[in-house]
Amino acid sequence: MNTSAAATEGPVPRAREEGWFARILRWDWETIRLVLAIKLLFLTFGIQAVAAFTQKHRGWLELWNNWDSTHYLKLAEHGYVAAGDSWVSLVFFPLYPWLVRLVAFVARDYMLAALIVSGFASFAAATNATNGLPSTVVYDMVFNPNETLIFTATEAGPYVYVVSSNLWYPLAGTATPAIGYIACDYNVLKNKVHFGTFGRGIWDFNITSQP
Repeated sequence: MNTSAAATEGPVPRAREEGWFARILRWDWETIRLVLAIKLLFLTFGIQAVAAFTQKHRGWLELWNNWDSTHYLKLAEHGYVAAGDSWVSLVFFPLYPWLVRLVAFVARDYMLAALIVSGFASFAAATNATNGLPSTVVYDMVFNPNETLIFTATEAGPYVYVVSSNLWYPLAGTATPAIGYIACDYNVLKNKVHFGTFGRGIWDFNITSQP
């Protein structure tokens, strides 16, 4: 295996100023539609499955109130309790139940509020997933120390995600091999990212400036 290093170097791309409507147009709507369609499919399948196997159930919304969801709903309704059987809920992070509690003020139902928050979370995840990143296999990801950049090794090459601009940028240069990149690691001391390739050794991206 060729173990030669040092491929490219340069500043990470800066964020471009643009309006909110331009950002919405750049969203990966194909991925967003796919994620929401899969979520709707699972919800429909669950309802149809219960209707086919039993005539008695706790309610269509209550079908999803199982396992960890019961703890999150209790946290949203009652908050954290450090006594009795409820102390196990201390291991759950607070953001999701707080959002559910907030939406419940309008929805007037904690289970419905939980489904609404989960739906918006799926939409947000799909929105930020592939802005500028091609449809490809992602093998590895790594953050810079202040988490303003995400570097990823993919089958299509090395990429960096700039959080402030919500965009992925290719890092491949004219000297880098056109091959799959299967691993990446951030070197804090040398301010560079090591990218491992499939059969062409390790290639480095030397960062000269960061957002």
